[in-house]
Amino acid sequence: MVKKPKPAIGIIIFGIFLVITSFLQIQKFSSFNNYRIIFQHLPDNLIIVRYFISIGLRILGFIAGCGLLFRKEFARKLSIYLAIFTICTIYWKHPYPVVANSCRIVYYTMYNSSGATQFVLPAEVKTVTLLALIVFYLIDIIFFSVLIYYFTRPRVREQFN
Repeated sequence: MVKKPKPAIGIIIFGIFLVITSFLQIQKFSSFNNYRIIFQHLPDNLIIVRYFISIGLRILGFIAGCGLLFRKEFARKLSIYLAIFTICTIYWKHPYPVVANSCRIVYYTMYNSSGATQFVLPAEVKTVTLLALIVFYLIDIIFFSVLIYYFTRPRVREQFN
């Protein structure tokens, strides 16, 4: 029996990262009522569709991460497809109304806990929301672009069966 060489460290890092983040996000989605509150700007039927797609993507991410750790070719391809899907649907993952609502909640909490006498202006919340969206988008786009680049390199590809 031919023994496989040790996997590249990037394969291990991406695999563990996908397993952990997918597992944590599946737990976060365990309550549909919380999910419905987060995406309250959407119609109920669309929230249900989005909920099941989100859970399905997390399950696929978990499977891809486990497969990467065992260096399975299907997992390498699945990781690339999930990365492309995430980049193409980045607004679906981080919609403006959800981030804006989160920023409002943070500002409201800070306002109430600080004993301030003047509430933050809506323009400030809008600015912070836009900056947060830019950061979220950049993190996802950079991470998944690196994943695509890494797993399409010939030296990495040849480690999979």
